[in-house]
Amino acid sequence: MRKLYLRYCAVLCGIIIACGSISCDSDQLTSGEVLDTENIRKSNKEISFDMSQECVKTSTILYAGQHTPVGEVTVTEDGDNYIINVSTDDGYCMSEIHIDVEAVPEDFPINGGGNPQIGHFEINDDYDCTTGEEFVVAMSEGTFIAVHAVVTCEETTAEDITEALPAMVSVCATAKGADAANSYFDVTVDGESWLAGDYGAWCADVDRSLDAGHCFDADVYASYEDLPDGIIENPGNIDLVNWIMNQGFLGQASPSGGTYTFGDIQWAIWELLDDANCSACAFLGDDWSEEKGQEIVDAAMQNGADFMPGCGDYIAVLLVPTDNSQPIFIPIHIPCKECGSETAWGDGCDFPGNNWAMYFEYGADD
Repeated sequence: MRKLYLRYCAVLCGIIIACGSISCDSDQLTSGEVLDTENIRKSNKEISFDMSQECVKTSTILYAGQHTPVGEVTVTEDGDNYIINVSTDDGYCMSEIHIDVEAVPEDFPINGGGNPQIGHFEINDDYDCTTGEEFVVAMSEGTFIAVHAVVTCEETTAEDITEALPAMVSVCATAKGADAANSYFDVTVDGESWLAGDYGAWCADVDRSLDAGHCFDADVYASYEDLPDGIIENPGNIDLVNWIMNQGFLGQASPSGGTYTFGDIQWAIWELLDDANCSACAFLGDDWSEEKGQEIVDAAMQNGADFMPGCGDYIAVLLVPTDNSQPIFIPIHIPCKECGSETAWGDGCDFPGNNWAMYFEYGADD
C-alpha cells in the first residue's frame, strides 16, 4: 500500500512539473515583440550590405522624399554617450522620429527583403510638429546610426509674418473714403520687398491726416509687436481690430437695418484704437451709421479678446509715415501650406532592400 501511495505521488509530481513547464513556455510565447525582434535580427545575417560605400561622418543632411533637403542630423560625444540632434529647416517640422544604433549594419532591424523596420528601432517618438529634438544613446551600442523621420510643412504663423516684414517701405495713397474700393484707403506699396503691391488700407489714428495722392516712406510694424509710443492710443485693443479684419463684415446684414459698409468698419476701428472718434466723419460715405459701427465694436468686444490670426487669416500690419502723416494698416494674408507628410532619412549608405532608406557610420571622415 505504501508503494502504491509513493508511485501515485511521483506521477502527480510529474504532472505538476510538466504543467509548470508548459505554463512557462506559454509566457514566453506571449512576448511577441521580443521574439519577433530577435527573429528579425537573426534573419539579418543572411542580408548582404554593400560595405564598399563610404558614409563615415559626424553630421549629415536629412532628406525627405529622397531628394529634398529638409534638415540635419548631428552627432557629438558626451562622455560615454552620443548626443544625436535631429532638426529641420525653416518651413518644416517632424511628427515622428525613429533612431537605431548598432555595432554592425546587419544588426539593424530589417525584414527578409532588407528593408528597415522602423517600428523596431530603439527610439520611436511622436510629436505634434517639432523642429528639433536631442537624444542620448550609449556609445557602447555601436557606430552605425540610422535616423528616420516623418516630415511635413510647418504652417505659417503671425510670428513668421512679423519676422519677414521689411523695416521700411515707400507708400502712395491712391484713393480715400468713398473713392476707395471697400476700404478707407487704397494704397500702393512700392519697392522690391515681398510687401510690394496694392492694398485696401485702414486709418489707425483719427488725429492725423492723409490725403489721396500723398506718397511717403513708412516704418513697418506687425500689429502684435511692441509698438513705439504714440502710434496708437489703445494698443490693448489690437486683438479686437484683428478679429474684425477676419469676420467679413463688409456687406453683411446689420440687425439695425441695411448692411455694414467700409464707413461702419472704419468708425469701429477708431472707436477701439483711438481716444476720441471722428467728429465730422466726412470720408465715411453716406450709408454708414454710428449704430452699425457700435454693433461691430460690441461684437469684437464679445468675441475677439486674445484673437491671434493663424493660417488663412489676415494680420494687420501698420505703416507709420516718417513725415508724421496718418498711420495706416493693411491686412496681410497668412497663407496655408498644402503639403502632406513625407518620409525622411539621414543621408548615408544604402540599406540593401528595395528602398531608399539610409544609415551612416559615426566618425571623422578622413
